[in-house]
Amino acid sequence: MTSFERFAAIAGPLTLGASLAFGYVARRWLPAGTLVATPGGGHAQRMPVRRASVFYAAVELFLVIVLGFLAVVSPRLPMSGSPGRHAPPAADWAGLFVAEGCALLVLAIQVMTTVFSRPPAKARTELTAFVDEACEAWPMARIGAESLFESYLDWCHRRGVPAESRDDFEQGISALGYQSDIQQHGSVSHWMGLKIRSTAEDTS
Repeated sequence: MTSFERFAAIAGPLTLGASLAFGYVARRWLPAGTLVATPGGGHAQRMPVRRASVFYAAVELFLVIVLGFLAVVSPRLPMSGSPGRHAPPAADWAGLFVAEGCALLVLAIQVMTTVFSRPPAKARTELTAFVDEACEAWPMARIGAESLFESYLDWCHRRGVPAESRDDFEQGISALGYQSDIQQHGSVSHWMGLKIRSTAEDTS
C-alpha cells in the first residue's frame, strides 16, 4: 500500500468514525426534540438530532467513497506522457487533500450546529392542555402541521391564553413524543399519531 492509499485509508474512516461517535453522544445526551440545523437546498433546515446525525454520517460516507476512488482509481488512470505511472502526481494529492478537507469541514459543521442546537421548548401547561382537550392520540392518525397549528391558535383564542410561536409550538409537540414529517426546506408538513377531536366530542 502506497503512502497515497494509506492516507486515504486512515483519514477518511477516522473522520467518518468521529462523525458517528459524535452523533451517538449527541443522541444520548441532548434532550428529545432538540432540533439541529443542517444545510440543504441553499437554506438551513432543522432536523431532530437523530435524523441530523444520520444526515451528517451519510455525507461523510460519501466523502470517504470519494477518497477511496481518488486513492485507488485515480493514480492508475493513464496519462499522456506518463504511461504506467506508479507515483501519484501533485494533482492527485491535491484532490485527496481537498476531499479530506471537505470531510473535516462537514465534521466541524456537525459539531457546531449540534453544540448550538435549539433545545426543545418546555411543554407549557397551555400546550399540554390543548393536546389533552382538543386532540386525540391515534396510532394511524396523520394531520397537517398547518391545520394543527391553526386549531391550536383557535383554541388559545377561545380560552384567552397566550399562544406559542410556530417554532415553539412544533418543538413542544415534538417534546411530547409525536413524530413529524419534514419537508425538503426544513418545515414540518405533518404530525403522526395525532388528530383533532370532532366538534361533538370537544363539546361533550
